[in-house]
Amino acid sequence: MWNTLKSHVTSALAASLLVVLFAVIFTQIILRAIGYPLVWAEEFSAVGFIWLVFMGAAVAYQRIEHLDVDLLHVALSKRLGAGRMQFWDGIVLVLQLVFLSVFGIGLVMMTRQTWSASMGALEGFRYGWIYLGVFVAIVICAGIVAVRLMHAIRRMIRGARS
Repeated sequence: MWNTLKSHVTSALAASLLVVLFAVIFTQIILRAIGYPLVWAEEFSAVGFIWLVFMGAAVAYQRIEHLDVDLLHVALSKRLGAGRMQFWDGIVLVLQLVFLSVFGIGLVMMTRQTWSASMGALEGFRYGWIYLGVFVAIVICAGIVAVRLMHAIRRMIRGARS
């Protein structure tokens, strides 16, 4: 039940971002056509698109539908046994977690560095919000990978006992 709830929340966040982004862009098109453009719509759209991409990545992580280059995995699966493949999968998950952690640390640093700067047309909207929004998606992805890593470790332990 908890996994279903987490999946629905992540998907709902991504879907809400898409709806808001669509509404702002559509409104901007209509208002620009009649001579009353929204000054802030372009910058908001850029920020919203960045957030949408990373929330979409979190949804893909959740559903195990993210882009996966499995050339090495396929080649190794022919040469290694099932136990060693579980170990290899665990190493890949650890590497994903390390990458997401480094990415998250960089996002925190960028948030701190850009917090004092505001976007031009979005007065009061700090550049740091861009990185903070991406950080939220990266934390979700890292949480998903951490849970998968724990499951992989449990499977390896059970396999070693058998």
